[in-house]
Amino acid sequence: MFTKLRADNQNIVLSCCYAHIIHNTAKKFCDVTPIDVEHIVTKVCGHFSISRSRRNPLIEFSEFVNGDYTELRCHVPTRWLSLDPAIKRLLDIWPALISYFCSIDDCPAKIQTILGLKRDGTEEDKAKEVEIWVRYILSSMNVFEQSVRVTEREYVSVTEVYDIMDALRNNLCTRIEEENCGVEHTAAMEPLMKQSLQNSVDYLQKWFDFRSDNYLGKLRPFSLSPDFPTFEQLKAADKCLSLSDNDDGLSNDYCAVKQTFEMPDTKNVFENWGQVLQKCSFETSVLSHLMSVVLSIPAVSTSCERVFSLMASK
Repeated sequence: MFTKLRADNQNIVLSCCYAHIIHNTAKKFCDVTPIDVEHIVTKVCGHFSISRSRRNPLIEFSEFVNGDYTELRCHVPTRWLSLDPAIKRLLDIWPALISYFCSIDDCPAKIQTILGLKRDGTEEDKAKEVEIWVRYILSSMNVFEQSVRVTEREYVSVTEVYDIMDALRNNLCTRIEEENCGVEHTAAMEPLMKQSLQNSVDYLQKWFDFRSDNYLGKLRPFSLSPDFPTFEQLKAADKCLSLSDNDDGLSNDYCAVKQTFEMPDTKNVFENWGQVLQKCSFETSVLSHLMSVVLSIPAVSTSCERVFSLMASK
């Protein structure tokens, strides 16, 4: 679709949902790990959701081992942020969970396999490995979840996208360089852990353009962090978006706004620019038009998807 539209209008700017890219990057990370954590969460929750008679023994085991019982949470594959809390709840009662499945005579074979239990219903070394991998995935998923939550803020702007994606890449690269897997693990696990991180970095760099001269890189200074953009940066963005060739008007607006500029104290880019332009006593039509276009470019499509979900629920 974009290619066809671009053939008619070369000034069209491609914008996609960057939260989707982060979500898919997390999936690529999990593809390398030897366990399917989504399958584990789904199967375990499914086992206890069938009847309360199965939950009661688990509650007793949990109260004996942990002192209290934490209700399991199900994961919804279409909801990006439901996996992290589901894994946390699973790990909260992990010892009790393993004890429960080892104690029952009719433990399902699939659950025995995914949790690393022996066929005779006893725990083996592989069960400990499964736990380490689940904890490792949870530790790394926090990185992706934080990035997704930032992109899903109500007031996130396209000027912040480059920094969000760059921070995610730097975080993953730092973990690789410093061999920081986030959890205690065996030497045999380390190569796969590094590979999972590298796999996610490779995918992220494939689907997000980290060149500083692309349009997201050129809009980056408009986040007003850490300072007001330079005139050259304003011109570069204006040219990138093919808005106007009125350099004189843009220069006059820039000088007028620069004189009255004070760093806003909020993190809302939309409100910050409103304050900056309102403080200027001169007319800034060229710069105002530039910013109205920049801030109208959507950073993510989550708001549209929320509307679709609401429509489907009616």
